[in-house]
Amino acid sequence: MSEEMKNGDYRRVQSDALAQVEAGAQILDVNAGIPLTDEPAILADCIQLLQSITDVPLSIDSSIVEALEAGLEVYEGKPLLNSVTGEEERMERVLPLVKKYGCAVVAISNDDTGISEDPDVRFAVAKKIVD
Repeated sequence: MSEEMKNGDYRRVQSDALAQVEAGAQILDVNAGIPLTDEPAILADCIQLLQSITDVPLSIDSSIVEALEAGLEVYEGKPLLNSVTGEEERMERVLPLVKKYGCAVVAISNDDTGISEDPDVRFAVAKKIVD
């Protein structure tokens, strides 16, 4: 599928998404993490395609902040941003997008040291993200 997407062929994205919706998916996670590609453009293309063929909400997911913003720019409706973490640099770059686009978020309680086994630390990281 990666090679197809690199070449602008999103037929499998479409067929996989429709199959998932037919099987009962109530949300689709969209990630275009393909090395050595224009991930922002591919993610935006996929979001536009999926929103044209289904009403199921999409979760925008990428480790590349520019891809997140490209996806958010084309998303119609209230976006859901996946994988917001407590890593300082990531929060500094992603949380302004959350505010700008009015996103709901899926937060992961990890920070610059990883995911703690201590539930109090995980709670503190989650609180930092929310605050």
